[in-house]
Amino acid sequence: MKITLGAKNKLAFLEGKLAVPEGGFEDYDRWRRCDYMMTLWILNSISKDMVGSFLYAITARELWVELGEQYSESNGPMVYQIKRQIASISKIISM
Repeated sequence: MKITLGAKNKLAFLEGKLAVPEGGFEDYDRWRRCDYMMTLWILNSISKDMVGSFLYAITARELWVELGEQYSESNGPMVYQIKRQIASISKIISM
């Protein structure tokens, strides 16, 4: 996803490097349109079952950060729980 967004010159939205413009309605309108497009690209790339959990994000940056927090490797307890579930399923299958 990062490569695609970088190629379209939109990666700055996700990295937080492109702030909401303060000057003029036209600048804000252009920024908002791009941000909506980014949000839709992200939502369309995740499982349809999970989309509802992320619809409250206001900007593409907020959505990106939330996805990172929920599914990054740094979420130790969640990773541990998933590994335990996989192990228990593997035991059942091998019986």
